[in-house]
Amino acid sequence: MIADELREKPSDGIYIFYNRTRDKLKILIWHTNGFLMLYKQCEKCKVKLTLKKLEGCRHLTEQEFHWLLAGLDWQSMSKWDSLDFEKFS
Repeated sequence: MIADELREKPSDGIYIFYNRTRDKLKILIWHTNGFLMLYKQCEKCKVKLTLKKLEGCRHLTEQEFHWLLAGLDWQSMSKWDSLDFEKFS
């Protein structure tokens, strides 16, 4: 699926798949000589992810990835401006 539909090389990234009810994640990672698959079932939350199939891949920062795994709305959080305390006196 990664190579055929997304036209991506599977060993070049981390790929996250979710189910229709958005309470399960499968994460596919290439590690040295084979694939590693992580599976997460969210007990009390839904994955906050709004992508259409035709959009293809979405690149996440490390922080966005942590927010996604924590069940937080990472797409909204990534738009927040970081605080610059030098502007305050």
